[in-house]
Amino acid sequence: MVYPRRRQKNQPARPIGKLPKVSLKRGKKEDNINIYFARPITGCSADEVINYYSIVSSHYGAMGAKIFQPMLGKGALKNEKKFKSVGYETSPCATNHAILQRDLWMVEQADVVLLDLSGAKTVSIGCCMELAIAHWLRKYTLVVMPEDDNPHNHAFVLEAADAIFKNREEAFTYLDKLIESQSGKVVL
Repeated sequence: MVYPRRRQKNQPARPIGKLPKVSLKRGKKEDNINIYFARPITGCSADEVINYYSIVSSHYGAMGAKIFQPMLGKGALKNEKKFKSVGYETSPCATNHAILQRDLWMVEQADVVLLDLSGAKTVSIGCCMELAIAHWLRKYTLVVMPEDDNPHNHAFVLEAADAIFKNREEAFTYLDKLIESQSGKVVL
C-alpha cells in the first residue's frame, strides 16, 4: 500500500522530484534513471548487506537503471561480522569523511532514492541523513517501513518521504513500473 505524502490544507503539493527526461531511444546512459538504494548497515553483517545490494543492483541494472549504493569502495570491509557506525580509518574509502561525502554525492546524482527500513531495530542515522538531503534536493523518495513500531516512524521521515510502502515487494513493484514508464509506456 502506498501512503501519499500528507500536507496541510491550502498548502500546494510539493513536486515529486526531478525525473530524467524521457527518451524513446533507450540505452544512452544519460537517459537512464539513476537510483540510490539505502538501508541500515550498522549492526548488520557484510554478507547480509552485500547480498542485498547485489540483488537490487543486478535487477535494476538489468532494467537499464544506473545504480548507486553505499558499499562502493568498501571491499576491505567484506569480512566484517557486524558493521560499526564509525572507525574504519584503515581504508581510504571507508573513513567517516569518505562515507559521508560519497553517499551524499550519490544522493545528489540520483533521480530516485529508495530507503529500505524494513527490519530496523534501531534508528539508522545514515538513512535519515540521506532521506533529509534527498528531500531537500527534491529527489523522488520512496521508503519501505513495514512496522508501525519501526524506530524510523517519526514525523520527519513520514513527511520527507514521497511514498511509504509497507513491504519491499510493493516498493520494488512500484519502482519496476516507474522505470518501465520511462520508455514512454503508460504503466498502471
